[in-house]
Amino acid sequence: YFRPHINKQTQLDLFMRTMSYSSDETVFDYRSMIKRLNFSFVGDYMHDEELYKFVGCRNLERLTLVFCKHVTSNSISEVLKGCRYLQSVDITGIKEISDNIFDTLAESCPRVQGFYVPQAKNVTSKALSNFIMHAPMLKRVKITANNNMDDSLVELFADRCPMLVEVDITSSSNVHDHSLLHLFTKLTQLREFRVTHNTNVTDKLFLELSKTVNLLPSLRLLDLSGCENITDKTIERVVALAPK
Repeated sequence: YFRPHINKQTQLDLFMRTMSYSSDETVFDYRSMIKRLNFSFVGDYMHDEELYKFVGCRNLERLTLVFCKHVTSNSISEVLKGCRYLQSVDITGIKEISDNIFDTLAESCPRVQGFYVPQAKNVTSKALSNFIMHAPMLKRVKITANNNMDDSLVELFADRCPMLVEVDITSSSNVHDHSLLHLFTKLTQLREFRVTHNTNVTDKLFLELSKTVNLLPSLRLLDLSGCENITDKTIERVVALAPK
């Protein structure tokens, strides 16, 4: 039960049969034993009804729901409530993502280190800010295609999440050079950074950055795809700043 191995429907059905009982009806409180849940291999068979059975897994550390397209934000939020040891959540491919997941993480999960939530277009600025303010241990984050991701939130990441090593804010059209400069200056340990399809990003970013930092020793991946105002000057600066 620590990390149940579920990669086909028959295994899921057997597991759900046990999880349909309350702790009063079983010899052991199985929910308290579960630390990692990965339903990526059975995504087509996962619905809110199945996920609700895991409400009360208070020792949950990792929840992976990649391409569980029938699951909604409400059931995810309920499962995460009270999970004070939670470290990682991956909801890539979930279609209905709303503020409640972000608010629950802020209220219940102070140790979260990884949060992957692409295509979070309906999440509000308030929920984003609330999450960032309460995620001091965050190391890896992916929040894409959200026009509410703006300069103030990028700077908030830099100021409130000092342990960040991987950041993906692709298709965030309201992010500009000055906030990215602040982020790179503060988070010199960054390993991977993605900010694609953003015409606000220009050569000025790395020109100014080279004046404030001598080296980005950890940076090994920089994705500027679709940033049409980047020229050879930026490439030259990046090569000098980031040897890795």
